[in-house]
Amino acid sequence: MKGNLKLNDNVELRLSNGNDLKAYHSGSNTYIENDTGDLYIRSNFQDRDIILQSDNGGGGIATYIQLDGSTGAVELSHYGSKKIETTSAGATVTGDLTVTGSITGSGGSFLPLAGGTMTGDIALNDGVMAKFGTGSDLLIYHDGNNSYIKDQGTGSLKILATDFDLQNSANNATMIKAVDGGQVELYYGGAKKFETTSAGVTITGNTTIVGEIFADGLILGDNEKAKFGNANDLEIYHDGSNSHIKDTGTGFLIIEADAALVLQNAGGEPYLQAISNGAVQLYFDNSKKLETTNTGISVTGNGVFSGNVSVPDSAFLYAGSSDDLSLTHNGTDSIIRNYTGDFQINQGAVTQSIVFKVSNANALDTTALTINREGD
Repeated sequence: MKGNLKLNDNVELRLSNGNDLKAYHSGSNTYIENDTGDLYIRSNFQDRDIILQSDNGGGGIATYIQLDGSTGAVELSHYGSKKIETTSAGATVTGDLTVTGSITGSGGSFLPLAGGTMTGDIALNDGVMAKFGTGSDLLIYHDGNNSYIKDQGTGSLKILATDFDLQNSANNATMIKAVDGGQVELYYGGAKKFETTSAGVTITGNTTIVGEIFADGLILGDNEKAKFGNANDLEIYHDGSNSHIKDTGTGFLIIEADAALVLQNAGGEPYLQAISNGAVQLYFDNSKKLETTNTGISVTGNGVFSGNVSVPDSAFLYAGSSDDLSLTHNGTDSIIRNYTGDFQINQGAVTQSIVFKVSNANALDTTALTINREGD
């Protein structure tokens, strides 16, 4: 027979003695029916494929099923994009696999996705994610370099545990430990460095702070130092006997206060008070003894000097509440002047005289006047 064989709608092409294989078009759809035995579709040409194609949803043609005679793979595609491929080891899935029931079978262990107990491992390749939540809110995956637990949905990422112990990969060194109802501990190289307590925190070793620290209290043991500056220029510590504020770096030790600077004992008695834009006061046993003023200093009590007291030219040394006696040198002459009452010079040494000397050739070499006890 040469040429086409044309059969009208609903006219069947029947094969075999019992008409077991039929092919026909109903006017709407095309049918291939097998009524006896299995239906085989074979490609006998070496390394060739059997390909099932259909419309791609846009007027074109796409492959949906392909039986690869050269590799042995069966490929299932979505609009021409391969999603499942059989391999000698099993099957490879590209993209997500959504199962609404259970995966069952014989001759091996299977994951019951509808519920149950898993007894084997789940192997996910690099970049393949385990997703949880209707909106894929939680992701767990490895990207080839790093491992991730990623919360990208609503709410918080919560890890619930009676005691939480984060270990290294060898499971022989603690990194973080949290005890239910108790402390949280941070470790370095398996050694605990930081621990929360009911009173605050306990730090083992040095603490380096970049920025500011705000605390209700800071407890350091004897000889444990609070250090400040890039080169530890300022140290504050207690050596077991004494407390130290030690400036070891460049520059000055500056103590700043807005209203006043007060140094006092534990009972509140002052040693020194320095008032902003005002006086500096020094105390002895809670009694003020020296105070700076806008004209100089004010001393309460006696002044004992182990050296000289120097007053410059034209400045005065006064005695009396109203500056009644003055002593000065005007640059040329020395002047002692009394302003109130008699000017008395008393010689209290028994049998001794009062001697006035002037300079002739040498300093104070000539006696000008002697007043002895007899009045001569």
